[in-house]
Amino acid sequence: MTFQRDPLSIRYDGAAADLISRAIANAGKTVTGIIESGPRDPVDEGGLSRTERAFQRALYHDGRIHKPRKNSGGPWSLVVEWSPRAGRVRLVRIVVHSDTSGKLHQVARIPAGEQWTRNADLQSGGIGSPKQRFA
Repeated sequence: MTFQRDPLSIRYDGAAADLISRAIANAGKTVTGIIESGPRDPVDEGGLSRTERAFQRALYHDGRIHKPRKNSGGPWSLVVEWSPRAGRVRLVRIVVHSDTSGKLHQVARIPAGEQWTRNADLQSGGIGSPKQRFA
């Protein structure tokens, strides 16, 4: 059986693409969208309703978003954050970073003393290296 996308996710492709386009135009800044779930929309173990989960899948399905495999997806890394639910409405905040700036952003969040490139105690070298830890 071949892979088939959830029809509800496909329904949100256009709205997800619009939100990502706004985020790319404002790269590195938060862009907000509003998602309204149905009155009896079940919530999964991750805390997202069926509608919210489908929208999130549509965001990550966009061809401009980098996928885990190096041979697929585009040049943008995506960060998705959901606000607390207010009735049936919930805000979704997204930020996109270019792949290179996304990595730099992640490294910047780690305190300098915990970065192996800045802390000699965390570094180790190969055989014959003065930083060799294991003999």
